Amino acid sequence: MSANDYISGWEALNIPTSNGYIADWHPQFYFNEKKELKKYPYNEILKDSGISKRYIPFLNKDEYTANYPRAIADLVYENNTRELQNCVYDFLDDDEAVELFKYSKIINKYKNIEDFMKYELTKLYFKEIKNA
Repeated sequence: MSANDYISGWEALNIPTSNGYIADWHPQFYFNEKKELKKYPYNEILKDSGISKRYIPFLNKDEYTANYPRAIADLVYENNTRELQNCVYDFLDDDEAVELFKYSKIINKYKNIEDFMKYELTKLYFKEIKNA
């Protein structure tokens, strides 16, 4: 196991943060011994930003895992945005929203995610346009 093979997306959004918060509230669905855990391959665009080795209580071991902004960025990168409506408001604090916006700007150079940025990161998106 290496950072080239890490937990992200909805799976990472169901892992509690160090302060005990959880973003998505479906850990039984994603961390079920009957279901294979989805892993994400290394992303050349975002590299290892937002990925760290963490203890995963459901697995009872350490795994390389994306933080919440990176987990959402990986979903956006994979064009898996259907269920992300209001994700910034629901899952992230202000600092994490800024981190996701940074990732989104990088992804937007390679894939058009302008609508995601406009509707999910509205304040940051229009603030940047105003200051451009």
